[in-house]
Amino acid sequence: MLFILRWLKRLWRRPARRAVMESVATTDPHGTVQEPSVATTDPHAPSVPIPVVITKDTGNRHDRRALEKKRRKYDKFVTPQGAPPEKEKPPRQPRTKKVEVPAPEIVYVDDAEYLIADSHHENRSDIVAYKEAELQGEFNFRDTILQQLERYFVYLERMKKHDPDSYGFYREVGASVLPYIATGAWNREGTAGKERQRHYTPLADWFHQTRPTFGCFAYGADPETERYEQTAKRDKHALWVPKFMYFRKYKQPPPEIQFITGGDIYVMTIWWDRPFDKKVKYGHPQEFSIFVSADGKEVVALRCCETKYIEIPSKKETGRALLHRRGFGHFHIPKRAWHIPHEFERWAKDNGEDVQHFLTELFREAVARNEMAQYSMTRITATKGDVTAAFAVNIHRTAYFFQDRDVHLNEEGSRKRIFHFVRPHVRNDGTVVKAHFRGEHEFDWAGYHINITIPGRDHLHIADFSPGAVDDYWSEPGVKYLHKPELGKMMKDWTLQGVGRTG
Repeated sequence: MLFILRWLKRLWRRPARRAVMESVATTDPHGTVQEPSVATTDPHAPSVPIPVVITKDTGNRHDRRALEKKRRKYDKFVTPQGAPPEKEKPPRQPRTKKVEVPAPEIVYVDDAEYLIADSHHENRSDIVAYKEAELQGEFNFRDTILQQLERYFVYLERMKKHDPDSYGFYREVGASVLPYIATGAWNREGTAGKERQRHYTPLADWFHQTRPTFGCFAYGADPETERYEQTAKRDKHALWVPKFMYFRKYKQPPPEIQFITGGDIYVMTIWWDRPFDKKVKYGHPQEFSIFVSADGKEVVALRCCETKYIEIPSKKETGRALLHRRGFGHFHIPKRAWHIPHEFERWAKDNGEDVQHFLTELFREAVARNEMAQYSMTRITATKGDVTAAFAVNIHRTAYFFQDRDVHLNEEGSRKRIFHFVRPHVRNDGTVVKAHFRGEHEFDWAGYHINITIPGRDHLHIADFSPGAVDDYWSEPGVKYLHKPELGKMMKDWTLQGVGRTG
């Protein structure tokens, strides 16, 4: 049985004179408030505390720090490699006399950041802090990233067997690795009993303007999802959780896909795998096609042409039947039909939906998740050998996040500072310093080679790449085409060379 858990993004409004309250509504990736989902009682589900939200207007600074401190108890670090810096620091230069300069105008901006208090996946009774940005795919804490990267490389390597083109592309560019709370891995047991709520996730303006060529993120390639798959059952059947979700745009799609004009055609892939199951030797992809009209108002799951061979018993021992004289004479008649594959119809039925809405929602949510994964200011690539993973870290937390990176010393014998953002300020001598970035952006960490960049400033934002693919069936002789692995290598070189940068 094929099974998928819909990720839930929850935000909660605060009541009067209280900093803590029960959840009353869910919010989709684009901020549309939906009615509460109806939970199905599960006697085997663990007891999970009620999530709460603390904002700048609710709860004091001590409470916020306490929740963050409890979350950081679960941080996992490694021992950095390299010679430690000298204990004796060079003497500081004497400060110059402060020059009186007119105070700059201060503009206060309320970022309205929510701090979500909820249980930790390693200890359901422990309430810890979750940053709102984690829902959008940006890492703020160090409790899961190392485990996720370890499993990511295992799953991506297994993609080579049955989808070598996608493997060759994403091993160069890197698929997005997201925090647990963004994919539902933080509490899969708590969401397994939820009924899927019928609604339509809107496609963002960014998608309509760009119509990106590709997008990929890791949905269940993590040890917490593996633990859930090994223990959870539904009707005595094993549960499968998708490991990757990715899509690509076609200019000339394969001929077996329903032909339609007036928009763009995407092929959405769900990647299934269970490497811990000895019966599953390799993962396998499952694809369906989506049409998005030019104005974005119409999103339709397309039919595909499927050929089945019907076996017909042979009445006379002629032709091939001569080889089967003992009653095994037969021949085959091809039967072609245009329809949505039955596997998706059964999958939609298991989730209580019609197949058209189910597949279009999978695509809409995958687009929304890939869009939000690009919200962060930073793009971090972790390379191991010749395989790459991509994730994002809050620019203000890079020093904490990579504090166990390998030691690199500067000319003065001190450790090089990590890549960070410098706010605009005025020095003591009156010099006005504009906002800028500085620090070490390329280093080794936990066995990975790390490269931190600012998309758009340092290189072309890969999410803005929009050409459509051409299926091999339509390839013309004498015309040179780039295959996906070649395109991935070229785009990786672009990011290293700074092609398309604006800074």
